[in-house]
Amino acid sequence: MGNALAQSSLQPTRNRIVCWMNMRKEYDFSKGQRGKFYSPGVKLNIPMYLDVQVSAFVDKIASKKKIDRSSVVNQLLRGDIKIAETAE
Repeated sequence: MGNALAQSSLQPTRNRIVCWMNMRKEYDFSKGQRGKFYSPGVKLNIPMYLDVQVSAFVDKIASKKKIDRSSVVNQLLRGDIKIAETAE
């Protein structure tokens, strides 16, 4: 059991080594386009990962109010922002 845990914790390191070993010495970027995927003004929605207890709490509120989880989290954070601004 302990050996399996040790091997699983080494897996990401082995993958990085194999990936590094498969890299070429040089790459040809002569046909590359600078900024091809750049879009000014784009707003990213960054995922947020909640603890299990917090997620369960948010789910409970969302279920009672019949709204989505994101709306519950936004309402809670807006409330915290108002409190923080008042405390300043």
